Amino acid sequence: MLCVYPFLSSGGAPLEDYNSSKTYSTGALVLYGQNSYIMSGSGTSLGQSPSSNSSVWTDLSYAAATLNVPVETVVTLSTSTLLNSLPSSTPDVQRTSSIEIYSPLIDYSALFASDGVEIIDYQVSDLGLSSGKVRVNGAMRVQGVYTTFNGEFNSFTTSQDTNRNGIPDYYEKNLYYGMKMSGTASYSMQGYGDFSANLSANVYRNTGQYRFILDETVTIQSSNIDGLYPGETEFVSLSVTPIHATGTITYDPQNSTYSCNVYYQGTSGASSTRGSYSVGSSGSTISFSSLPFPSMGNSAFSNLLPALGQKDLYGLATLPYKGSGNFHGMVNIQGVPYFVSITDPNDIDGNGRPNILDGEKKIKSFSEASSLGGGWRYSDWLGYYWINPNWQTTDSSALNHVGDLANDSFYCWIYHSVFGWIYVTSSQYQVSGLGNGFSAWIYFPGHGWRYTDGMLFPFLYEHTKSSWLYFDSSTANALYDYSLGKWKGVDDN
Repeated sequence: MLCVYPFLSSGGAPLEDYNSSKTYSTGALVLYGQNSYIMSGSGTSLGQSPSSNSSVWTDLSYAAATLNVPVETVVTLSTSTLLNSLPSSTPDVQRTSSIEIYSPLIDYSALFASDGVEIIDYQVSDLGLSSGKVRVNGAMRVQGVYTTFNGEFNSFTTSQDTNRNGIPDYYEKNLYYGMKMSGTASYSMQGYGDFSANLSANVYRNTGQYRFILDETVTIQSSNIDGLYPGETEFVSLSVTPIHATGTITYDPQNSTYSCNVYYQGTSGASSTRGSYSVGSSGSTISFSSLPFPSMGNSAFSNLLPALGQKDLYGLATLPYKGSGNFHGMVNIQGVPYFVSITDPNDIDGNGRPNILDGEKKIKSFSEASSLGGGWRYSDWLGYYWINPNWQTTDSSALNHVGDLANDSFYCWIYHSVFGWIYVTSSQYQVSGLGNGFSAWIYFPGHGWRYTDGMLFPFLYEHTKSSWLYFDSSTANALYDYSLGKWKGVDDN
């Protein structure tokens, strides 16, 4: 028994190994032994194997052999007629991906904020990006009293990777994050005196958030202020949101261009860029010519790093493909580290790769299809289809004609997972002048002849309407009809 094939998610009846305890409906496709069957008749399928119940189940090989060659003559149209009518753009299909940009940049002044405290001046001598220690100083009013302060504490841990998936826990918002923070601070209150304190905090972030909670304990170490004594403690709970950005990338795979729009979090503002992108070898990486990155936007920090004095940074980003439509990795922009994650959920051709990777104008060929057994094949551009396993050797003119034609040239019926039975006449005639690949007038029962080839697909020229269709297997209405200006089902006229 052949294994179950995990496909047809884009449409059509699911193909599976025959299950004697299951009740099937008309149109169901099953594998039994080495043969493929379609449920074509009424009656019960329960407990009756396809090979012994021909009134309900039809072997696709027998079904194909009984189909006649379409009586309609194969269409002949000039190259110019077809190409001059080709739409200049594809229909409105999904070409938008999400982008998230995370940074270790934090406004640490929040650690000194509480009821009755007004920050007047705030300076950072070290953000801890490389040292791991944050050093700050400034001035504030505490219940109206002018107070200067200095502080030093360890920065957030950004290297820990608990689940070893290559994403530091700090940037993985769908993962719980926790750490211990400790440090010291000294204060001078005008007209009252001085005191110092130890700072200790439990830092954590709940899953699905990029806001960190700090449960902080302040313990007085020394004091010359009346009423404030060493050993006294105060508990403070506060939150900080690191600077980050979220938004979208809208791309054009034919021209490899994009526009990116993001909104800043943890600070104010928004930014956008336009540019070009390129796909690495075998789709292993993707590079964007310029993406927007949020920064501190505080000129007081420019002495630490010039980039921190700017609100918006821009730079090239190259990210590895991690599967499931996601690209992510670390990017360094003018000395500031960022974690960038881009997710493209769209897969218009059902090939398991996001649309953004499919921009290259790859010449498509029937000969590329993978054999799955039982007559079924898979092509990353056409999808799943069944073809008689003996189509290259059979002499039945009703089924196909091969002769001395090349592998991509044949005439036969195939059963497609979305379209059902279609008659393919693939030959060396090519409108777009590929020199290889395939070209075919395909007969769709009830709709007549449609033309496509290895460069034009997923465009199909519909002869009966002298217009074009666009095929998208990822949608319920898989055909965009340019003559109607809308999407429709494969059986609709």
